[in-house]
Amino acid sequence: PIDDSQLPTKTIDVDHVEQNSRVATDQSGKITTQQAKRMFAIAKGEQEIVRQVLNEYGYQSSTEVDKVKYDKICARIEALVAEAERGEANDM
Repeated sequence: PIDDSQLPTKTIDVDHVEQNSRVATDQSGKITTQQAKRMFAIAKGEQEIVRQVLNEYGYQSSTEVDKVKYDKICARIEALVAEAERGEANDM
């Protein structure tokens, strides 16, 4: 066995490491006001589509949306808008 009792020790600043990690990923917490507005812009004024998707994900308000779910929610809104537009085109 190796006797490591004589090796120098180094203290790691854990708070500093976690802070850098958080900045790099930025996936913790809720979405920004601008991101919430973007969801409604993607819906092209169809607030009911945004409400429907938020309900599907268990949210009551756009301010509750977790950053990690934001991209999936936007993709779902885009899909429903495209579906609605196809339906309107078929009605003509």
